[in-house]
Amino acid sequence: MRKLSQFFQISVLWIFLSLIPNTHISAISVPDLGPDTTVCGGITLDAGPDFVSYQWSTSPGDTNQTVFIDFSPGQNNNLIVFVVVMDSTGASASDTIRINIEDQPVIGFTGKKEKRDSVFCHVDLTNTSTGENLDYSWDFGDGSPLILSRDASHDYIWPGSYEICLTISNSCDTITLCVDTLSFCPISPGIEKSTLETQISISPNPSEDWVLIDFGELHEEVKLSLFDLHGRILYKTKVPSAQQDRSYLLDLSSVPMGGYMVLIETENQRLIKKLVRSKQ
Repeated sequence: MRKLSQFFQISVLWIFLSLIPNTHISAISVPDLGPDTTVCGGITLDAGPDFVSYQWSTSPGDTNQTVFIDFSPGQNNNLIVFVVVMDSTGASASDTIRINIEDQPVIGFTGKKEKRDSVFCHVDLTNTSTGENLDYSWDFGDGSPLILSRDASHDYIWPGSYEICLTISNSCDTITLCVDTLSFCPISPGIEKSTLETQISISPNPSEDWVLIDFGELHEEVKLSLFDLHGRILYKTKVPSAQQDRSYLLDLSSVPMGGYMVLIETENQRLIKKLVRSKQ
């Protein structure tokens, strides 16, 4: 009998509450600032719209649903932000987020040459770039493999003007800086201003099996040499000045895929060209 009476009382209370306008039973809402994150500049945090008051840990004056946080260079790399909210019933809740701050990278490098008898120029490069969690890539402009270390050194086998490019990157940005090797490895007059550059063409390049070296209007004996990127000579020949056809077909089928250097010499000038053998 007592159980029946209790059931009756609960039923009446439920019916009474259901007749009151806008009355419902629901769980307390909680803010959600999302997972911990890494940012480069500013970030906007949103605690959600289901509350009547907000208080952020960033400042006593931050009492809106959202807050924008701006970061200055050199600021503490880790920041913890939390918000306390209150809903219409007076219930309160909170959430916390950890923000990892990465500065925008700044690129730079210096270099110095070292005299070595076996090569045209040896350069040692010191990376002066700044930034968090940086990846590095060095391209020496002569077809050699990329170097992925912070600092680098490289041997240039033959005289010429090349371009050294450093690329740095993190989650904020990717930046490339290129410098001509003439600032490190000056070359003698006559090589830099060689007229062979405008007279001689090599095609196709890259090529899989052969390249055609066209000497244009150059009517003097030409020496051709093919080198790998370590300076080892792979092929050598002469094209006499009396040869009617002012071109030469260079067979690449016997060398592995990769980068090479072609040295073209006349009595007073010489020219170095990059050559790539790859599948077409």
